[in-house]
Amino acid sequence: MKKRTYFFIGFVLGLVLFIIGALISNHKLVANIAGIVAGISFFISAASVGALVSGDRVRANFWAETKEGRQERIDMALKTAFLGIPILAAAIGLYILFT
Repeated sequence: MKKRTYFFIGFVLGLVLFIIGALISNHKLVANIAGIVAGISFFISAASVGALVSGDRVRANFWAETKEGRQERIDMALKTAFLGIPILAAAIGLYILFT
């Protein structure tokens, strides 16, 4: 799937979470759930791109993998980041509007 598809899925999921949070009385619970989902998405993105390891590990991984594998890893990082951005926006919106 394309990256914009992941962004659209995140947008729909964020919109659903925002609507649910606006309709129930416990807004913080839904905002926390949305924040956790977005955090997990960003953690997967950071881990797959190699942002959570030291410089010598990044260099070792760079020379140990193929160009196709590197591109696949970067694509996965971008897709999970695009998935998490709208969900994080929904969580922030719930916190700002209802607290």
